[in-house]
Amino acid sequence: YAALRATEVDHQRLKQSFDTLQDCYLRVGKVSRAEEGAADAAFHLAIASASRNPLFIQIVNSFAPLMEVAVPKAWETRTARTRRDLMIGRHAALARAIALRNPDAARIAMEAHFDASIGDLLLSGG
Repeated sequence: YAALRATEVDHQRLKQSFDTLQDCYLRVGKVSRAEEGAADAAFHLAIASASRNPLFIQIVNSFAPLMEVAVPKAWETRTARTRRDLMIGRHAALARAIALRNPDAARIAMEAHFDASIGDLLLSGG
């Protein structure tokens, strides 16, 4: 619903959170996994907020402690540049779909991102 309901402020927040995440990505080796994980979690919270769905926002917020552990573990499996490029590309596709107000593209991007993230988390043993 973020692609349909996001306000201009939401779009700015989403862009800012993606830019922060991308900055972490570009500083690989110079940024902590915790900082990278916090940026990733903030990106997803910005999407939840833009959805205007109070239940979804609460669910994402309730997952925050889990994401503090799971997101850095998933990023640890992305040691090859191609895997990291693919994941940041998935985040970019999701942000772009929301910015273009394209709910079908946003759903497809989120599904691809979620499937890959779960796979990476399972690879990490987490």
